[in-house]
Amino acid sequence: MDKKAFVYDYILNSGILLLNQNSQYDSLMEIQGDWDTIMALIEERKVYFSKVFYGKTTYISDEMHPYFKVLKKDIKLGHNEEKIYNFLNQYGGQDTELLKTVLGLDKKSFDTSINQMLKNMQVTVLDRGKTLSKQWSSYIWGTMGQWEHGANINNKFISKEEAYNKIFGKLQRRLSEKKISSMLK
Repeated sequence: MDKKAFVYDYILNSGILLLNQNSQYDSLMEIQGDWDTIMALIEERKVYFSKVFYGKTTYISDEMHPYFKVLKKDIKLGHNEEKIYNFLNQYGGQDTELLKTVLGLDKKSFDTSINQMLKNMQVTVLDRGKTLSKQWSSYIWGTMGQWEHGANINNKFISKEEAYNKIFGKLQRRLSEKKISSMLK
């Protein structure tokens, strides 16, 4: 099995994977994954980039995405979040610098807004942006809907109860019910 297939299979089985080490859940580096592999999976719409795990970069499998989505939908946007969302929704994927410049946002305002939107799954990473090093690039941001457009996801109706039960079933091997409930708020 090649590295990309291994990382994808791991995320499918565990439901989520973190970018950085955490005592509560596995990270990309711990399973011998790398930047290029995870970005390829994001670009193929097999993995959804978020910050649902306590504000930490969290990769969600395409299988689990609809269940997390149900529990994160209908969350109100703040003023700056609405500006970012509307711009991305209208113009498609954009990089950080363009968004900050066009929308008149300083680094702190942008970072606060984009992180909140990532926690709520309103935006995500669609593609790699400018290469910064062999193992890092900037991001091309887009809306959840733009990511879903290229993904092979289940669009059937899912109740909140079904969504919670599916997520709990996947994550209970590593997290307590209290941690899972707290994460999903």
